Amino acid sequence: LKKAGESLFVEGDESILLVPASNTAVQQGSLELSNVNVVRAMMGMIDALRAFESYQKAVRSLDEASQKAVNEVGRL
Repeated sequence: LKKAGESLFVEGDESILLVPASNTAVQQGSLELSNVNVVRAMMGMIDALRAFESYQKAVRSLDEASQKAVNEVGRL
């Protein structure tokens, strides 16, 4: 695709043949389900949050150690 405006795209290569979709249907009154398992997604988010918190704690500890070392070296 090639950009043809703010939110408009056109075909980039005229040699590509477009094939229309077959065996399609529209069902009125039906609901489309998500492709995501909600429980697994939440577990993944909780794991990511816990990992972030542990990394944050490690960085904070290193920062405090560096600050302490700088302050003690300055006193000597």
